[in-house]
Amino acid sequence: MKTKNIALTLALVTLVSCSNLAFAGFSVPGVGGGATNKQETKSEVKVDLSQLTGQQSKVLKMMAAAMICSAQANMEVNTALGKSNAELITKMNALKQDPIKDNVTNLSKELKKTENTKADFDKLANGSEADKAALKAAMEKASYYKYASYICFGMAIKDASGMMSEASSALKSVKDFGQINQLKGIINTGKMASALYSETQANFKNYDNAAATAKQLLNPNEAKADNAESQKLAENIQDGI
Repeated sequence: MKTKNIALTLALVTLVSCSNLAFAGFSVPGVGGGATNKQETKSEVKVDLSQLTGQQSKVLKMMAAAMICSAQANMEVNTALGKSNAELITKMNALKQDPIKDNVTNLSKELKKTENTKADFDKLANGSEADKAALKAAMEKASYYKYASYICFGMAIKDASGMMSEASSALKSVKDFGQINQLKGIINTGKMASALYSETQANFKNYDNAAATAKQLLNPNEAKADNAESQKLAENIQDGI
């Protein structure tokens, strides 16, 4: 009988303790109201994400600068080839004014539409002296913008690495659904920087392949790596955003 009383007392103490936890905002399995309290906890627990959102804005600005440099390289060559793309200019200007994900994506998509063929380059490389000089100069200028783009991407990816690590850590403690989505968006921004860098490298590789014969004929003095001119172009583009 004494044993039963002790067991009953312990059970009551445990039940009261669990009830107190539930009322304090903790979800306790098997206790009435637990599911509702878990929902309330998720909507109430918030942390300061201002530093992370600031880093996200910085990464987006560097990405925007990188994509604009890539677009400028494209425009240099297309102008020499006698081609123009008003839509590319429009999307590039939109990105300068508002460096957000959608504008970065829009410019990326437009750049994919502007690839030139080997025939485009060969025709001009075998044209008049004026045509040859214009294409050669454009190729040289484009090479500086290429490395300016890579400089900006390097800065974006470097900052994105730390940003993603911090956001991933924050996800382990944040319970507010809005902030969870915000943190996932920050992480996706970091992933976007790496993906666009790979895409841009592929675009320049396609350009080099298409222009290979023309380059052999014209022998432009292209930039081979980061240099002072590319650094200056990168800084000017960043300042314009």
